[in-house]
Formats: sequence, structure tokens, C-alpha cells
Amino acid sequence: MVLALSSGVGQVGYKGHVLEGSGPFERTVALAGLEPGVKKIGGGYEKKIVGVDLGEGLTVTGELPFEAKLDGRAIRIQTAGRARVLTLTKPPWMVRPELKFDGRQWMAGWTDEAGSDWGRWTRCELVAVSTLDGEHELVVSNMAYPKVWTRQFEPLLARQPGRP
Repeated sequence: MVLALSSGVGQVGYKGHVLEGSGPFERTVALAGLEPGVKKIGGGYEKKIVGVDLGEGLTVTGELPFEAKLDGRAIRIQTAGRARVLTLTKPPWMVRPELKFDGRQWMAGWTDEAGSDWGRWTRCELVAVSTLDGEHELVVSNMAYPKVWTRQFEPLLARQPGRP
């Protein structure tokens, strides 16, 4: 028989044989060898949501492990562990968030509309950023639009006398 805890912290058991720990974990147990009692399973890590205060009213919230800091007009986040989503408060100087994921352009989600709290303007200035398994650097800053043209265009035709 296989006992599995796919995520979170908790217990899973059968007929008094209980496994306890931080998921994900999976153990194969012979039915003939079932013994009542709780057995601690190591190796996983507790899913713990924390908020990191960056000052200036800015907070990054998400599952550990991650480190966040304010670097001028950019928010730098170092992540490790499994894939997940972090949220941060959108600073007043940020109009449209731009996310660089390990130096590459990535998609950040944000809202500037009333929250789901019955149309109240609570928790509506948030930015959501995702990360993948492993160690990564995320940099959130105000979007800088690229120049559309590589050179400045100037008219090549001269005005004709008598024409507007």
C-alpha cells in the first residue's frame, strides 16, 4: 500500500499507522507490516507564508525560501525551492510593473481596479510574480518602453512654394 501527502504539513494513515511530515512525500508500506502509531517523516520542508517589509510601505509576501530587498527603484527577489507565486505591493512610483526573470523578460500580473472585497479599494495595488523550481533572481521595476524607431525620422521632402 502507498501512503502519500502531496503538499503542506500533516498526517496520512491507514488503520492506525500514521505518517507525519511536510509534503510532498510518498511511502510504500506492506499491509502485513502495519503497526499503530505515528512515524515522523523527514526530508520535506514546511510551507510557510511570510511577509518581508521592504520599507516605504512595500511588502513581498510568499512561501519561503526567498529574500527580497529594495534596490533604488527596483525590487530584487532571490528565490530557491519549488515553483510558486509571490505577491508584492505596487509602489506609487510604479505605473506598469516589468519583471525580469534571471535577466529575461517575464510576465507579472497586477491590478489597479477595486478588490474583490465588494468593490472596496483594499488589497488592490498588488503585483503577482511567479518563479520556477530552483534558484532564481526576479527584478520588478517600472516598465520602460523601448524606442520604436532606431533613428529619428525627419521629412525628406521640402515644402513647395505656395502649398501648405
